[in-house]
Amino acid sequence: MAPKVTSTYKVKKKQQLLLAAREVFLSKGYTNATIQDIIDIAGVSRGTIYNYFKNIDHAFVEVLYNDDQYLLPNIQIDSRKSVWQQLTFWIEQLVDIHTNQPSLVQARSEFFLSSNYVNNKEHFSYIKKRYEVMVEGIKHTIQQGKDAGQLNPVTDGDTIAHYLISFMDGMILNTDLLGSQVTSMEKQIDFFLESLKTLLCPIVQTPQK
Repeated sequence: MAPKVTSTYKVKKKQQLLLAAREVFLSKGYTNATIQDIIDIAGVSRGTIYNYFKNIDHAFVEVLYNDDQYLLPNIQIDSRKSVWQQLTFWIEQLVDIHTNQPSLVQARSEFFLSSNYVNNKEHFSYIKKRYEVMVEGIKHTIQQGKDAGQLNPVTDGDTIAHYLISFMDGMILNTDLLGSQVTSMEKQIDFFLESLKTLLCPIVQTPQK
């Protein structure tokens, strides 16, 4: 009789495998990565890996999901910083994560251009869900700012959220492929933040006497 595996053990083991998988995708991209690569890095059996990942695509999507938990905006109204200050700080963090730290941008672009994804999008529902969650997170942040009297956006939050994601995704991908000097990343981000400021119209609140 096989030993009983606790839920805590499963969570820790999956996290270990996710870290190993991420290391593989960072070094080899998506196209050249294999389940065997993850097995070799994690030091586990093939049977163990298939208890957590059905195939390499499943492993990659799980890594994306794990990464995304740290990428959603976490805006606190009672913070010492305004909603606008927190939002711009979050954007700057995203840029830093994707440009100055090991990033999955190359693996992401390979995955989204792969025939497996293009021809079977219905099997990757999380990808659409991921985008929708990001949109909702940004919309919620904008609404928080409105409710607190800190933002006075000139258009709806949905439009601004889509605009923000489209710009960031494009800038991060192009910078990863071409380098920050070619894309003039710093100037582009500064210009983007100015345009976002025009759209959100942050209200400067003076302290009460």
